[in-house]
Amino acid sequence: MRHLSRPQRNRRESLFGDRVTRRAVAVARSLADLAREHDMTASQLALLWCKDQPGVTSPILGPRTMEQLQDALGVLDRALDDDLRAQLDRLNPPGNAVSDFHNSNPWMKARVRDDA
Repeated sequence: MRHLSRPQRNRRESLFGDRVTRRAVAVARSLADLAREHDMTASQLALLWCKDQPGVTSPILGPRTMEQLQDALGVLDRALDDDLRAQLDRLNPPGNAVSDFHNSNPWMKARVRDDA
């Protein structure tokens, strides 16, 4: 955010600051640590989790760069084992969210846990 002017930073913080919880930051850090332990990037672990959810036939990718595409393709030959799935479920149990970041309409509000 260094490239943004002070007014731009203030606007961005007011838009997103109340949506990012302490728990969301803590879970993101734990997810990154867990990914490193399994020789993956955090984005690869997140994508692997999406890819291997029951009922998901294909996660939707939106890479902007070739590097992002190559990173995403790294999960094609991997599978989320039961132990790793359980570790991720402990970070954020199914049916819960750690942030209300994308839910902007009242009817979309997720059940947010902020017990960090």
